[in-house]
Amino acid sequence: MLQKVLLIDVEELQRDNCNGSNQGFSQYPLGLMYLAAAVKAKFSSVDFKIFHTFTSTNPIEDLVELLHEFNPDIIGLRSLSVFKKDFQSIAILIREICPDKYIIAGGPYPSISYSEILKANLVDLICIGEGEETFQELFSHFQICDELPRDVPGTVVFVDNEVVVNQTRPLIADINSIPFPDYSLIDMERYKNSINQTFIRTKYASIFSTRGCPFQCFYCHKLFGKSIRRRSPENIVEEMKYLFDEKNIRDFLFLDDVFNVPLDKAKKVLSLISKSFDNIHIYFPNGLRADYIDKEFISLLEKCGCVQVTLAIESASSRLQEYIGKRLNLERAFENIDMISRKFITSVMYIVGFPSETLSEVEETISFAEKLKYVTQPV
Repeated sequence: MLQKVLLIDVEELQRDNCNGSNQGFSQYPLGLMYLAAAVKAKFSSVDFKIFHTFTSTNPIEDLVELLHEFNPDIIGLRSLSVFKKDFQSIAILIREICPDKYIIAGGPYPSISYSEILKANLVDLICIGEGEETFQELFSHFQICDELPRDVPGTVVFVDNEVVVNQTRPLIADINSIPFPDYSLIDMERYKNSINQTFIRTKYASIFSTRGCPFQCFYCHKLFGKSIRRRSPENIVEEMKYLFDEKNIRDFLFLDDVFNVPLDKAKKVLSLISKSFDNIHIYFPNGLRADYIDKEFISLLEKCGCVQVTLAIESASSRLQEYIGKRLNLERAFENIDMISRKFITSVMYIVGFPSETLSEVEETISFAEKLKYVTQPV
Protein backbone atom coordinates (compact mmCIF):
# COMPACT_ATOMS: atom_id res chain seq x y z
CA MET A 1 0.00 0.00 0.00
CA LEU A 2 1.36 3.38 -1.01
CA GLN A 3 1.84 5.90 1.77
CA LYS A 4 4.45 8.35 0.47
CA VAL A 5 4.75 9.77 -3.04
CA LEU A 6 7.41 12.08 -4.44
CA LEU A 7 6.57 14.03 -7.62
CA ILE A 8 9.44 15.74 -9.45
CA ASP A 9 9.19 18.48 -12.07
CA VAL A 10 12.46 18.32 -14.03
CA GLU A 11 13.88 21.44 -15.66
CA GLU A 12 17.42 22.67 -16.37
CA LEU A 13 19.76 21.21 -13.77
CA GLN A 14 22.61 23.65 -14.42
CA ARG A 15 21.04 26.99 -15.20
CA ASP A 16 24.34 28.90 -14.94
CA ASN A 17 25.58 27.06 -18.01
CA CYS A 18 22.31 26.65 -19.83
CA ASN A 19 21.78 27.19 -23.52
CA GLY A 20 19.27 29.99 -23.05
CA SER A 21 16.17 27.81 -23.14
CA ASN A 22 15.17 28.46 -19.54
CA GLN A 23 17.26 31.25 -18.04
CA GLY A 24 15.24 32.19 -14.98
CA PHE A 25 11.93 31.29 -16.63
CA SER A 26 9.61 28.93 -14.80
CA GLN A 27 6.22 28.63 -13.16
CA TYR A 28 4.41 26.49 -10.63
CA PRO A 29 4.36 22.70 -11.26
CA LEU A 30 0.61 22.97 -11.71
CA GLY A 31 0.17 19.57 -13.34
CA LEU A 32 1.74 17.80 -10.36
CA MET A 33 -0.34 19.91 -7.98
CA TYR A 34 -3.48 18.75 -9.81
CA LEU A 35 -2.37 15.10 -9.68
CA ALA A 36 -1.71 15.20 -5.95
CA ALA A 37 -5.06 16.87 -5.26
CA ALA A 38 -6.91 14.28 -7.35
CA VAL A 39 -5.34 11.35 -5.48
CA LYS A 40 -5.76 12.94 -2.05
CA ALA A 41 -9.46 13.44 -2.79
CA LYS A 42 -9.79 9.63 -2.78
CA PHE A 43 -6.88 8.59 -0.57
CA SER A 44 -6.51 11.28 2.05
CA SER A 45 -3.83 9.46 4.03
CA VAL A 46 -1.27 9.49 1.19
CA ASP A 47 1.61 11.87 1.90
CA PHE A 48 2.80 13.84 -1.16
CA LYS A 49 5.87 15.94 -1.69
CA ILE A 50 6.73 17.94 -4.81
CA PHE A 51 10.33 18.66 -5.77
CA HIS A 52 10.79 21.23 -8.53
CA THR A 53 14.38 21.35 -9.74
CA PHE A 54 13.97 25.02 -10.68
CA THR A 55 13.57 26.09 -7.05
CA SER A 56 16.85 24.48 -5.97
CA THR A 57 20.36 25.88 -6.41
CA ASN A 58 21.75 22.35 -6.03
CA PRO A 59 18.99 20.12 -7.39
CA ILE A 60 21.00 16.88 -7.50
CA GLU A 61 22.24 17.21 -3.91
CA ASP A 62 18.84 18.30 -2.64
CA LEU A 63 17.07 15.46 -4.43
CA VAL A 64 19.47 12.84 -3.08
CA GLU A 65 18.89 14.15 0.45
CA LEU A 66 15.11 14.18 -0.07
CA LEU A 67 15.08 10.61 -1.40
CA HIS A 68 16.92 9.37 1.68
CA GLU A 69 14.91 11.40 4.20
CA PHE A 70 11.42 11.01 2.72
CA ASN A 71 11.95 7.46 1.39
CA PRO A 72 8.98 7.58 -1.00
CA ASP A 73 7.09 4.43 -2.00
CA ILE A 74 6.80 5.66 -5.58
CA ILE A 75 8.37 8.47 -7.61
CA GLY A 76 6.77 10.45 -10.44
CA LEU A 77 8.65 12.50 -13.05
CA ARG A 78 7.38 15.25 -15.33
CA SER A 79 9.29 17.24 -17.95
CA LEU A 80 9.20 19.14 -21.22
CA SER A 81 11.08 17.71 -24.20
CA VAL A 82 13.59 20.57 -24.10
CA PHE A 83 14.81 19.13 -20.77
CA LYS A 84 15.05 15.50 -21.91
CA LYS A 85 18.75 15.18 -20.94
CA ASP A 86 17.98 16.50 -17.46
CA PHE A 87 15.03 14.10 -17.22
CA GLN A 88 17.29 11.20 -18.16
CA SER A 89 19.90 12.22 -15.59
CA ILE A 90 17.33 12.41 -12.80
CA ALA A 91 15.77 9.06 -13.76
CA ILE A 92 19.18 7.33 -13.76
CA LEU A 93 20.00 8.88 -10.38
CA ILE A 94 16.74 7.63 -8.87
CA ARG A 95 17.36 4.14 -10.26
CA GLU A 96 20.73 4.08 -8.51
CA ILE A 97 19.44 5.34 -5.15
CA CYS A 98 16.04 3.62 -5.14
CA PRO A 99 16.42 0.47 -7.25
CA ASP A 100 13.37 -1.20 -5.71
CA LYS A 101 10.97 1.73 -6.21
CA TYR A 102 8.63 2.19 -9.16
CA ILE A 103 9.17 5.29 -11.29
CA ILE A 104 6.20 6.72 -13.18
CA ALA A 105 6.43 9.52 -15.75
CA GLY A 106 4.00 11.88 -17.41
CA GLY A 107 3.68 15.29 -18.99
CA PRO A 108 4.70 16.56 -22.44
CA TYR A 109 8.05 14.78 -22.95
CA PRO A 110 7.04 11.31 -21.68
CA SER A 111 3.64 11.49 -23.42
CA ILE A 112 5.35 11.95 -26.78
CA SER A 113 8.61 10.02 -26.34
CA TYR A 114 7.40 7.04 -24.30
CA SER A 115 9.14 4.43 -26.47
CA GLU A 116 12.65 5.78 -26.04
CA ILE A 117 12.13 6.36 -22.32
CA LEU A 118 10.79 2.87 -21.61
CA LYS A 119 13.31 1.08 -23.82
CA ALA A 120 16.11 2.82 -21.91
CA ASN A 121 14.59 1.54 -18.63
CA LEU A 122 14.43 5.09 -17.29
CA VAL A 123 10.94 4.57 -15.85
CA ASP A 124 8.49 1.71 -15.31
CA LEU A 125 5.24 3.22 -16.54
CA ILE A 126 4.18 6.33 -18.45
CA CYS A 127 0.86 8.19 -18.22
CA ILE A 128 -0.14 9.79 -21.50
CA GLY A 129 -1.98 13.10 -21.57
CA GLU A 130 -4.45 14.07 -18.87
CA GLY A 131 -3.42 12.27 -15.70
CA GLU A 132 -5.88 12.84 -12.84
CA GLU A 133 -8.14 9.83 -13.43
CA THR A 134 -5.25 7.63 -14.56
CA PHE A 135 -3.33 8.45 -11.39
CA GLN A 136 -6.37 7.71 -9.23
CA GLU A 137 -6.75 4.30 -10.88
CA LEU A 138 -3.06 3.51 -10.38
CA PHE A 139 -3.39 4.30 -6.69
CA SER A 140 -6.50 2.14 -6.40
CA HIS A 141 -4.49 -0.71 -7.88
CA PHE A 142 -1.54 -0.17 -5.54
CA GLN A 143 -3.81 -0.24 -2.48
CA ILE A 144 -4.45 -3.94 -3.11
CA CYS A 145 -1.41 -5.05 -5.10
CA ASP A 146 2.27 -4.12 -5.03
CA GLU A 147 2.92 -5.20 -8.62
CA LEU A 148 2.97 -2.68 -11.44
CA PRO A 149 -0.30 -2.79 -13.41
CA ARG A 150 0.03 -3.62 -17.10
CA ASP A 151 -3.36 -2.64 -18.51
CA VAL A 152 -4.50 0.66 -16.98
CA PRO A 153 -6.09 2.87 -19.68
CA GLY A 154 -4.00 5.93 -20.50
CA THR A 155 -0.67 4.23 -19.69
CA VAL A 156 2.26 2.70 -21.56
CA VAL A 157 4.46 -0.08 -20.15
CA PHE A 158 7.41 -2.18 -21.32
CA VAL A 159 6.58 -5.90 -21.21
CA ASP A 160 8.68 -8.75 -22.65
CA ASN A 161 10.87 -6.31 -24.57
CA GLU A 162 7.85 -4.66 -26.17
CA VAL A 163 6.30 -1.24 -25.65
CA VAL A 164 2.65 -1.83 -24.80
CA VAL A 165 0.35 1.14 -25.37
CA ASN A 166 -2.84 0.54 -23.43
CA GLN A 167 -6.33 1.73 -24.32
CA THR A 168 -6.65 5.50 -24.62
CA ARG A 169 -8.36 7.05 -21.62
CA PRO A 170 -11.24 9.40 -22.52
CA LEU A 171 -10.67 13.02 -21.60
CA ILE A 172 -12.41 14.17 -18.41
CA ALA A 173 -15.75 15.49 -19.63
CA ASP A 174 -16.73 17.42 -16.50
CA ILE A 175 -13.65 19.40 -15.53
CA ASN A 176 -15.61 21.04 -12.71
CA SER A 177 -15.14 17.69 -10.96
CA ILE A 178 -11.34 18.01 -10.88
CA PRO A 179 -10.11 19.10 -7.43
CA PHE A 180 -8.28 22.43 -7.30
CA PRO A 181 -4.48 22.16 -7.48
CA ASP A 182 -2.83 21.66 -4.09
CA TYR A 183 -0.84 24.82 -3.30
CA SER A 184 0.19 23.44 0.09
CA LEU A 185 2.81 21.32 -1.69
CA ILE A 186 4.87 24.25 -2.97
CA ASP A 187 6.58 27.27 -1.45
CA MET A 188 5.15 30.14 -3.49
CA GLU A 189 7.82 32.52 -2.20
CA ARG A 190 10.46 30.59 -4.13
CA TYR A 191 8.86 31.65 -7.41
CA LYS A 192 8.68 35.38 -6.78
CA ASN A 193 12.02 36.03 -8.49
CA SER A 194 11.41 33.69 -11.41
CA ILE A 195 10.43 35.01 -14.82
CA ASN A 196 6.95 33.80 -15.66
CA GLN A 197 4.99 34.64 -18.80
CA THR A 198 3.94 38.04 -17.43
CA PHE A 199 7.31 39.11 -15.99
CA ILE A 200 5.67 40.08 -12.70
CA ARG A 201 7.55 39.72 -9.43
CA THR A 202 4.67 39.11 -7.06
CA LYS A 203 3.00 36.08 -5.53
CA TYR A 204 0.43 34.85 -8.01
CA ALA A 205 -1.84 31.92 -8.82
CA SER A 206 -2.31 30.08 -12.11
CA ILE A 207 -5.81 29.24 -13.35
CA PHE A 208 -7.02 26.87 -16.05
CA SER A 209 -10.61 27.80 -16.81
CA THR A 210 -10.69 25.54 -19.87
CA ARG A 211 -8.91 22.55 -21.31
CA GLY A 212 -8.45 21.88 -24.99
CA CYS A 213 -8.63 23.90 -28.20
CA PRO A 214 -10.92 23.42 -31.21
CA PHE A 215 -8.44 24.72 -33.79
CA GLN A 216 -6.22 22.47 -35.88
CA CYS A 217 -2.87 24.29 -35.98
CA PHE A 218 -0.45 21.58 -37.06
CA TYR A 219 2.49 22.76 -34.92
CA CYS A 220 0.61 22.67 -31.60
CA HIS A 221 0.14 20.07 -28.86
CA LYS A 222 -2.97 17.90 -28.43
CA LEU A 223 -2.55 16.87 -24.79
CA PHE A 224 -5.92 18.33 -23.80
CA GLY A 225 -7.77 17.35 -26.97
CA LYS A 226 -9.12 19.33 -29.90
CA SER A 227 -12.33 20.57 -28.36
CA ILE A 228 -13.07 23.03 -25.57
CA ARG A 229 -14.06 21.81 -22.12
CA ARG A 230 -15.01 24.70 -19.86
CA ARG A 231 -15.37 25.01 -16.12
CA SER A 232 -18.42 26.90 -14.93
CA PRO A 233 -17.93 30.56 -13.96
CA GLU A 234 -18.95 29.66 -10.40
CA ASN A 235 -16.32 26.92 -10.16
CA ILE A 236 -13.58 29.25 -11.41
CA VAL A 237 -14.55 32.03 -9.00
CA GLU A 238 -14.71 29.51 -6.14
CA GLU A 239 -11.05 28.60 -6.75
CA MET A 240 -10.07 32.26 -7.05
CA LYS A 241 -11.86 33.11 -3.78
CA TYR A 242 -10.02 30.33 -1.98
CA LEU A 243 -6.69 31.64 -3.25
CA PHE A 244 -7.70 35.23 -2.48
CA ASP A 245 -8.77 34.46 1.10
CA GLU A 246 -6.40 31.66 2.12
CA LYS A 247 -3.25 32.48 0.14
CA ASN A 248 -3.61 36.27 -0.08
CA ILE A 249 -3.40 36.14 -3.89
CA ARG A 250 -4.27 39.25 -5.87
CA ASP A 251 -2.67 38.33 -9.24
CA PHE A 252 -4.22 35.55 -11.35
CA LEU A 253 -2.66 34.13 -14.51
CA PHE A 254 -5.11 32.39 -16.85
CA LEU A 255 -3.17 29.71 -18.73
CA ASP A 256 -5.90 28.53 -21.12
CA ASP A 257 -4.86 27.92 -24.72
CA VAL A 258 -7.87 29.94 -25.93
CA PHE A 259 -9.75 31.48 -23.00
CA ASN A 260 -12.04 33.52 -25.28
CA VAL A 261 -13.50 30.61 -27.29
CA PRO A 262 -16.44 30.60 -27.40
CA LEU A 263 -16.60 34.32 -26.73
CA ASP A 264 -20.00 34.44 -25.06
CA LYS A 265 -18.97 31.91 -22.39
CA ALA A 266 -15.70 33.75 -21.75
CA LYS A 267 -17.72 36.90 -21.17
CA LYS A 268 -19.83 35.13 -18.54
CA VAL A 269 -16.66 34.18 -16.66
CA LEU A 270 -15.35 37.74 -16.75
CA SER A 271 -18.72 39.13 -15.72
CA LEU A 272 -18.81 36.98 -12.58
CA ILE A 273 -15.17 37.78 -11.75
CA SER A 274 -15.89 41.51 -12.02
CA LYS A 275 -18.83 41.15 -9.62
CA SER A 276 -16.88 39.00 -7.16
CA PHE A 277 -13.63 40.96 -6.73
CA ASP A 278 -12.67 44.61 -6.43
CA ASN A 279 -8.91 44.64 -6.15
CA ILE A 280 -7.32 41.91 -8.26
CA HIS A 281 -5.23 41.76 -11.41
CA ILE A 282 -5.69 39.17 -14.15
CA TYR A 283 -3.35 38.20 -16.98
CA PHE A 284 -3.65 36.09 -20.12
CA PRO A 285 -0.05 35.14 -20.95
CA ASN A 286 -0.78 31.95 -22.86
CA GLY A 287 -3.06 33.27 -25.53
CA LEU A 288 -6.33 34.80 -26.64
CA ARG A 289 -7.71 34.08 -30.09
CA ALA A 290 -7.13 37.38 -31.91
CA ASP A 291 -10.20 37.25 -34.16
CA TYR A 292 -12.58 36.39 -31.28
CA ILE A 293 -12.55 39.78 -29.53
CA ASP A 294 -15.03 42.64 -29.38
CA LYS A 295 -15.50 45.88 -27.44
CA GLU A 296 -17.71 44.25 -24.80
CA PHE A 297 -15.02 41.65 -24.11
CA ILE A 298 -12.37 44.35 -23.72
CA SER A 299 -14.65 46.34 -21.42
CA LEU A 300 -15.12 43.26 -19.21
CA LEU A 301 -11.35 42.74 -19.10
CA GLU A 302 -11.00 46.29 -17.81
CA LYS A 303 -13.62 45.70 -15.12
CA CYS A 304 -11.71 42.61 -13.97
CA GLY A 305 -8.43 44.49 -13.57
CA CYS A 306 -6.72 42.96 -16.60
CA VAL A 307 -3.06 43.94 -16.97
CA GLN A 308 -1.56 41.81 -19.74
CA VAL A 309 -2.71 39.77 -22.75
CA THR A 310 -0.98 37.62 -25.34
CA LEU A 311 -2.28 36.92 -28.82
CA ALA A 312 -0.83 34.67 -31.53
CA ILE A 313 -0.73 35.62 -35.21
CA GLU A 314 1.99 33.21 -36.40
CA SER A 315 1.94 34.48 -40.01
CA ALA A 316 0.38 37.41 -41.84
CA SER A 317 0.22 35.31 -45.01
CA SER A 318 -3.32 34.16 -45.80
CA ARG A 319 -1.83 31.22 -47.71
CA LEU A 320 0.12 30.07 -44.67
CA GLN A 321 -2.89 30.59 -42.40
CA GLU A 322 -4.65 27.89 -44.41
CA TYR A 323 -1.54 25.74 -44.71
CA ILE A 324 -0.83 25.61 -40.96
CA GLY A 325 -4.49 25.05 -40.06
CA LYS A 326 -4.92 28.20 -37.96
CA ARG A 327 -7.22 30.00 -40.42
CA LEU A 328 -7.12 33.31 -38.59
CA ASN A 329 -9.15 36.20 -39.98
CA LEU A 330 -6.13 38.47 -40.35
CA GLU A 331 -8.00 41.71 -40.99
CA ARG A 332 -10.19 41.26 -37.94
CA ALA A 333 -7.22 40.10 -35.86
CA PHE A 334 -5.25 43.23 -36.74
CA GLU A 335 -8.16 45.51 -35.78
CA ASN A 336 -8.70 43.65 -32.50
CA ILE A 337 -5.03 43.69 -31.53
CA ASP A 338 -4.80 47.40 -32.28
CA MET A 339 -7.88 47.95 -30.08
CA ILE A 340 -6.82 45.72 -27.16
CA SER A 341 -3.19 46.90 -27.15
CA ARG A 342 -4.35 50.45 -26.39
CA LYS A 343 -5.76 49.15 -23.08
CA PHE A 344 -3.36 46.47 -21.80
CA ILE A 345 0.25 45.36 -21.97
CA THR A 346 0.11 43.26 -25.12
CA SER A 347 2.39 40.55 -26.49
CA VAL A 348 1.92 39.17 -29.99
CA MET A 349 3.47 35.88 -31.09
CA TYR A 350 4.82 35.13 -34.58
CA ILE A 351 6.49 32.16 -36.24
CA VAL A 352 8.97 32.55 -39.08
CA GLY A 353 10.29 29.57 -41.03
CA PHE A 354 7.24 27.47 -41.83
CA PRO A 355 7.82 24.82 -44.52
CA SER A 356 7.36 26.40 -47.96
CA GLU A 357 7.35 29.95 -46.52
CA THR A 358 8.78 32.51 -48.93
CA LEU A 359 10.86 35.59 -48.20
CA SER A 360 7.98 37.83 -49.26
CA GLU A 361 5.70 36.06 -46.74
CA VAL A 362 8.25 36.61 -43.98
CA GLU A 363 8.36 40.29 -44.91
CA GLU A 364 4.55 40.36 -44.87
CA THR A 365 4.57 39.14 -41.27
CA ILE A 366 7.24 41.65 -40.23
CA SER A 367 5.25 44.46 -41.85
CA PHE A 368 2.13 43.31 -39.98
CA ALA A 369 4.03 43.46 -36.69
CA GLU A 370 5.51 46.88 -37.40
CA LYS A 371 2.09 48.43 -38.04
CA LEU A 372 0.77 47.44 -34.59
CA LYS A 373 1.82 50.66 -32.92
CA TYR A 374 0.80 49.90 -29.33
CA VAL A 375 2.00 46.31 -28.98
CA THR A 376 4.56 46.11 -26.17
CA GLN A 377 6.23 42.85 -27.08
CA PRO A 378 6.32 41.28 -30.54
CA VAL A 379 7.84 37.80 -30.14
